[in-house]
Amino acid sequence: MVSVKIYKINPKFANYFNNWLLNIGDKGVEYRKENFREEEFSLKFYIMDSIENEYGIYYETQIDEIIKLYNVEKKEFYTKVSKPVFLQIYSKDNVENYLGVFYTGNNLKLFLDVINSIFNEKKVLYDVIFELYKKKEDLTKIFKEIKEFRAKDLLDDSEKDVSIRGIQLQWSMAWSRYLGKLGGKLENIRVKYKDIYVTISSKGVMSSRYKDFEENKVEYTYSILKDLIKVDVIKVLQEE
Repeated sequence: MVSVKIYKINPKFANYFNNWLLNIGDKGVEYRKENFREEEFSLKFYIMDSIENEYGIYYETQIDEIIKLYNVEKKEFYTKVSKPVFLQIYSKDNVENYLGVFYTGNNLKLFLDVINSIFNEKKVLYDVIFELYKKKEDLTKIFKEIKEFRAKDLLDDSEKDVSIRGIQLQWSMAWSRYLGKLGGKLENIRVKYKDIYVTISSKGVMSSRYKDFEENKVEYTYSILKDLIKVDVIKVLQEE
């Protein structure tokens, strides 16, 4: 499954951040040193390729990480591996200065480690969340089929969180009950978008198991972001 986490690039550092990415190259930049059993490892962030597209610039990156392995001869030992993370800087229409970080597993955490280590106190990236619960009626105008939703903080002592699956849930009794009568806070939805299903989380993450999403992730992310911006679902957390 491919996931994408959305960030907003701080306009104050936009040029600086873009130039930094463009100048790294495949030799990499060190973001941390770590010592394990008297061996020092230099961990680097690499840009393997950068591609201009109709949405902005796409980066293929690799990030070093230390892992622990085992074999009979060496027993436990540490080694360095590189993990892929893909970035898209969006600069088209109203989807401008948004960064999509495409990742699997814990690779998003690796990317954030790089950003925090390199930029230290500089707030280069603002976190983005999707306020699904505030715009639940507008979401039904964008997505013609909501197949699954999760709500929390229900106003019921015996029901606090709920996950519902079905068909056309936006017209269901469950939608009205849990998001209306019981005041549930919409946490995520699984929707049909074009010919695939995508899960959208209030944490600013989209994900899908569909091959078409993986192959066209930049385009899908742009289209969904554009729709979410249109109905004012996106909130940029601009705390310095």
